[in-house]
Amino acid sequence: MRPDDITRATEPVFAHNPWLQVYLDDVVVGGLPSQRLRLVESGGVPGVVILPLRGAHVGMVRQYRVVLGEDVWELPRGFGEAADPVQDASRELAEETGLAAASWVSLGTVLPNSGLSAGAVRLFLARVGQTRDLDAMDDEVDTFAWWPVSRLRAAIEADEIRDGFTLAAFLRADLRGLLPKD
Repeated sequence: MRPDDITRATEPVFAHNPWLQVYLDDVVVGGLPSQRLRLVESGGVPGVVILPLRGAHVGMVRQYRVVLGEDVWELPRGFGEAADPVQDASRELAEETGLAAASWVSLGTVLPNSGLSAGAVRLFLARVGQTRDLDAMDDEVDTFAWWPVSRLRAAIEADEIRDGFTLAAFLRADLRGLLPKD
């Protein structure tokens, strides 16, 4: 689409869920009428992904992902709810790991699927200590584990880590020199 392409009408297809809305947009693309599906997560508030870092270890969570039918190791993440993304990141970090960050580093934003989703996800590195508040955790995560950065790097290279958000946050942190080298 080009800037002169326009949306003529938007019809909610599935809009009663607070976490995901689906719209059917009537658009003009290259002068021709067309229709496009558009997904909006969390009312358009960007989600968050957190790379918890303690020394040379990254905090990873394992969750059963129903849509995949398998357990997946990934970084903690969640939907956006607040105007301040660090507030969302703090909440998700506590809920999924029981950890609190001593400091935050923004790793930028990713667009999960710019051809279908209107959503964005903000990436953060959280420098954390050893203390965990297990009472702060919800039951969403099956397992939490500290992985050496070298193990995570090897798992990514071996195609054992396939979660796009984990890959994006790891790459951004690594390119900025924020992760220890093997």
